Amino acid sequence: VDVKPFLVKKGRYDYLPWATAIRLLMENYPNASWGNRSHDREIRLDTGIVKTSFPYFYDPVVGGLAVETEVNIEGLVRWETLPVIDYKNNIIKSPDWMAINTAQKRCLVKNISLFGLGLKVFEGIHNCEEDYTYGESTSNNAPPVAPSKAEKEKEDIIETAKEVFGGAEITNHETVSGLLTKRFPKNAKNRITLLKSIIADKDQYRASQIVKVADLTEEECQTVI
Repeated sequence: VDVKPFLVKKGRYDYLPWATAIRLLMENYPNASWGNRSHDREIRLDTGIVKTSFPYFYDPVVGGLAVETEVNIEGLVRWETLPVIDYKNNIIKSPDWMAINTAQKRCLVKNISLFGLGLKVFEGIHNCEEDYTYGESTSNNAPPVAPSKAEKEKEDIIETAKEVFGGAEITNHETVSGLLTKRFPKNAKNRITLLKSIIADKDQYRASQIVKVADLTEEECQTVI
């Protein structure tokens, strides 16, 4: 199947829209099926340990989340993995659900290509290490990697705290809220996004539970500032 007429260019690469890939798949194999792979995880709560599952997992190699899909065509099952990346193929350090959903759809298209549909689209991508931006370089000759946006914003907040409070210990929610408001005076969403990105460095699931400053523990307040 020639998919060239359906390709869309975003950044440096051509993409086959996921809806088009599924349509072409169903036109040729109407009984095909697909899905997202889930990953089990144990969460410790006050009431005990709860087992749950998520449609993503943390990959320490890329320093971010990744998703997995599987496709079944006439009994032949193949699966694929893809990091949660943006359209420049950079790792998204603190993705929201939309970014995860987008990664799942992109992974599905790549998964379908393993059966031959649109496989030529990926022939230009020779090595994943050339396409994904990692948090740290593993080469002594590689140029230094600039701090991420979240890291830079965290540094700015720390500097502001030093100026306002003279480096005194800060543990209360009001202070954290004040610092974030000063950093983002008109955008409450950015404040919470920054909170989530900092907490996610240690616990992705815990970060997903943060919806307001008051949700932070005293220890997390220290982490944020």
